[in-house]
Amino acid sequence: MPTPFHAIMRAIANHMRSIELFGRPSAALVEQFRAKSKLLGSGTVIIRDLHAGFARLGLG
Repeated sequence: MPTPFHAIMRAIANHMRSIELFGRPSAALVEQFRAKSKLLGSGTVIIRDLHAGFARLGLG
């Protein structure tokens, strides 16, 4: 019997068009996200460089 979580994930998957990654992910990480994207929808993974719009906070 499907749980409410399954219903939510199905609704998200029906609307998902791509996964965006920011920074410089490894090839292995990109492949993992590509596989997940194929399971949920299109299989499209977009990689974007970090830019001035993102602040990196040093904690420590």
